[in-house]
Amino acid sequence: EGITTGCHGNDYCPFDPVTRAQMAAFLLRALEGGDYQPPPCTTPPFDDVPCDKWFSPWVAELKARGITTGCHGNDYCPYDPVTRAQMATFLDRTFGIGQH
Repeated sequence: EGITTGCHGNDYCPFDPVTRAQMAAFLLRALEGGDYQPPPCTTPPFDDVPCDKWFSPWVAELKARGITTGCHGNDYCPYDPVTRAQMATFLDRTFGIGQH
C-alpha cells in the first residue's frame, strides 16, 4: 500500500508507461513502505537530475544504495520509460532476487 500515488489528481493512468523517475519512487516505497521519504537532495546525483525536481531525492537514494548507475555517462534519463530489462535489473538490485 502506498507504492504509487497515481499520475495526477485521482487518476491512476494504467495504460501510461512508467518513467525512470516514477520507478525510483515505486521501488523505494515497495522496499521501505508507502510512508517512506528519502533524505532531501543536497547534491545532484546525475547531470540530468537537479535537486529541484520532485524525483531527485528518490534517484539520489537509489544511487546511494547502488541500485542505479544511470543510463549513460553521468545521466539518469528520468523521463525515459523504464524497459523490462532495466526493471529486471532494478528489482534484482533492490530486493536481491538473484541471490536466492
